[in-house]
Amino acid sequence: MTHLEEMYGRTKRLTVEEQRSMPYPEYLRSPEWRNRRIRALSMAGEMCEVCGVEYSLQVHHLTYERRGYELPEDLVVLCKQCHRMEHGL
Repeated sequence: MTHLEEMYGRTKRLTVEEQRSMPYPEYLRSPEWRNRRIRALSMAGEMCEVCGVEYSLQVHHLTYERRGYELPEDLVVLCKQCHRMEHGL
């Protein structure tokens, strides 16, 4: 049993409120986020939306306002390098 299963009884899907209240790193490990991430990657053609590369892809939140029920326009697919630049690193 994983840490998330222990904490949130993973026999059911997390509610939006549970997703919003859990620590962000745990949210990023949740099946709910994993599904949203896969959809975002698919919608972006599995390539960085800035430079077009097809490797080291990450899904970046443009807003956290709807964390737990993100809309497609809340997310952008970026390669690791573009994601770092987005954060000014």
